[in-house]
Amino acid sequence: SLDAVESHSPLTVAAQVLDVLALNLPPEKVFLPVLQLVKVWIASSNQFKRAAAIIALAVMLEGCSEYAKKNHLQTILTIVYQGTQESEYVVQNASLFALGQCSEYLQPEISQFHEQILPVLFSLVDAALNSQVKKRSYTKVFYAFETFCEQLGTKLLPYLPTIMEKLFLTLTSQSIHLRELAISSIGAVANACQENLAPYFPRIVEILKEYLVVPVSSDLALLQAQTVDTLGVLARTIGAEQFRPLAHECLILGMNLMQSNDPDLRRSVYGMFASVSCVLREDFDAQTLETIVHRMMESLQSEEGVKVHYAS
Repeated sequence: SLDAVESHSPLTVAAQVLDVLALNLPPEKVFLPVLQLVKVWIASSNQFKRAAAIIALAVMLEGCSEYAKKNHLQTILTIVYQGTQESEYVVQNASLFALGQCSEYLQPEISQFHEQILPVLFSLVDAALNSQVKKRSYTKVFYAFETFCEQLGTKLLPYLPTIMEKLFLTLTSQSIHLRELAISSIGAVANACQENLAPYFPRIVEILKEYLVVPVSSDLALLQAQTVDTLGVLARTIGAEQFRPLAHECLILGMNLMQSNDPDLRRSVYGMFASVSCVLREDFDAQTLETIVHRMMESLQSEEGVKVHYAS
């Protein structure tokens, strides 16, 4: 859940226990007692207590979503919003995680607060681009940004010019990680806006191609995998007629990238092939399809990444 936290640390285990309790017990038995503690800890002068309070609140949202939406939505959003405004890294990072959880599990009710939440997210994206937040927070900033934008659907349209301006600017960053996160966000925006993203499609494709025609390297592997993932999202959302002129070029790029030894990149390429097939349908080149299926069968038979566990 949180960066730099060992999987078996007390913080992580405690959060996992709260998550399981929230999923399996009545919310009155879990959410309400914890919320009372959260209200006390959030007022503490100890930054770690404030962060712990926000994390506790966040991990319960999946299991108690209906109860939280019906009874405590405004309280939750107030706590999370105030946390995003803090200067302490641990509190802000916890709040970004919580905002992403809110965006995922408090729908559709949370969407009505888009006029309050999106400006906060925009300012956080700007802060990341200007190095005003720690690098370790980049992922949390964009997790919250992506999740909220994707869930808004067509309500996102009035904000689309501002969002794309910020994402295009982020794609000029020297940080490979920031560019990767921006490309992922474009996929989330595409899921929300569908064909309405068409005016930005040529520029998006021009940028994505830059990362797909260069040789695969360890430095760019994650960025290239995310680029392929987003290209697949665009194939499914932008409209078949809009994407069709690019489809065969995607197959050629994918065939080249499929030679990579990086499993994440190959996974992304297979996903893109599936998306492009929905565009081309019967026009999918038979010879290319045969090659793809052959490579897929090789992947299915491969023992790469497979760990055998023997009974003691």
